[in-house]
Amino acid sequence: MPLHQLAWIGLGLLTLVVLLLNLPDQSVIATTPGILLIYSLLTALMLNFGVRVEGGGFSAAHGIGMLALLSLPAQAFSGSLWAIAFGGLLGGLFAVRSMQRRAALVRLMLMIARVTLSFHAGGLVYQGALPLVNLTCSNLFPVVVYGVVTSAIYLALLMVEVMIKGWELEQMRANAWGWAVLLLMPLPFAAVGAVIY
Repeated sequence: MPLHQLAWIGLGLLTLVVLLLNLPDQSVIATTPGILLIYSLLTALMLNFGVRVEGGGFSAAHGIGMLALLSLPAQAFSGSLWAIAFGGLLGGLFAVRSMQRRAALVRLMLMIARVTLSFHAGGLVYQGALPLVNLTCSNLFPVVVYGVVTSAIYLALLMVEVMIKGWELEQMRANAWGWAVLLLMPLPFAAVGAVIY
């Protein structure tokens, strides 16, 4: 089995394992269904806007996950994880609607993995208060670490997609500023949005 095929299948299985190990608490779903649905729909929407590259694109969808984590109590982590994954599925289905079946499956799996695994990894390292109610010097460092880790995992998973699809690195360099903005801009908006919410 080729390495690129092992990569997307492995990411799909890892995403499934992460989701199954983080089943949402029914009481969280019962008390926050509206906001979880909004985070799902926003993730789906954001996945379809961003920097276009041959065969796909790169978006700031991870920012919705950042907002979800920072704006909800810690008990809502699993519910948020599933909401982000569901948004990845919805957005991915829209993004691949005109692709051939095999290419669509690979792209869909990678999109879901990218938003889900980056959200999960960031949530594991976040050591600040949840929900984030104010931005002070004491909680700024955990928020920044969280944003850097989430963005780094999101970028790493995108690089796996670049490898799988064989995109030209020159094309990646041409969009480097757009990528940097899409990676880093969601963090301040997520932090401020969480405080306002």
